[in-house]
Amino acid sequence: VDGLAAGANTTVTWTDETVRTAGDLVTVTVTADPEDGITESDEENNCKTLEKTVVNNGYRGKRWTGGEDITTAATYTVRGDLVYSSGTSTYLSASTGWTDETVTWTAGDLAVPENATITAARLYVPYTWDKGPVFPANVTLTFNGEPIGEEAFYADEKLWGTSYPYGMTVYDVTGAFGTGGNTAVLANAFPGGGNVSVRGMLLAVVYDDGVTAPHTVLMNEGFDLLYGGAAQSTTPEQATAYAPFSAVKSGAAGARLVTVAPGAGPTEGDLLFNGETFQNVWNYTGASQIGLDDRDVTALLAGENLAGF
Repeated sequence: VDGLAAGANTTVTWTDETVRTAGDLVTVTVTADPEDGITESDEENNCKTLEKTVVNNGYRGKRWTGGEDITTAATYTVRGDLVYSSGTSTYLSASTGWTDETVTWTAGDLAVPENATITAARLYVPYTWDKGPVFPANVTLTFNGEPIGEEAFYADEKLWGTSYPYGMTVYDVTGAFGTGGNTAVLANAFPGGGNVSVRGMLLAVVYDDGVTAPHTVLMNEGFDLLYGGAAQSTTPEQATAYAPFSAVKSGAAGARLVTVAPGAGPTEGDLLFNGETFQNVWNYTGASQIGLDDRDVTALLAGENLAGF
């Protein structure tokens, strides 16, 4: 750096190319006038030393940061099918100071055939910008008046600077589900309310009517916060999450891939499946911010059956 006038300043940018592991302690030393070209009364105070701990870049997919894939959480074999709906759910902003949110589903939202039995009903509640943290300890859910404990909880965050968790809570509401209509109430007990935004709710139901051709339904679940761009020191390749469907049987007559990407609107993100790329596929369900895509992938079935976000 050229000499500076008294009181002036400049910024020096430097990139450390060393590949490091999260948890490593790194010492950074900056030296002014390293060649002692300027006469000073004190030559011993020209160094500034900082110690920093390396953190994972949470915007990358978890395969880059030692985390887990979007893995199979439940498998169902039925003479039936899968239906899903976000009901009346909408994006719920933390700024409203909300303390409870009610979402309903009519019988028409989830077309379960008459006389079918309900094999599974899973309710997904994705959230963003959790400043509390509110999830999962400060929320409770009732479904058709019955208290429901969480089945699973997934989260991820940027991990540096201003960083808040994003994530999803899963509730098994099979025993409380009604074919005539359903109501979920999410309560926020964090002091003052608010402090987290909810993308909406997605209710997925597997039924068995004893008539439909046999279906195997695999529910893969997880959460991976993704951003692929130089502004956050990532690339689209690095900012990819993967969902393997290893239990798909060979010789299947057909295959549907239903992918859910909270926060993904119709102009962001690619869906990958067995070597094929589908661009800008996710659309919000109703007034929620839950991006969803439903497509036939029968022609693409292979040995691994790997989806990528």
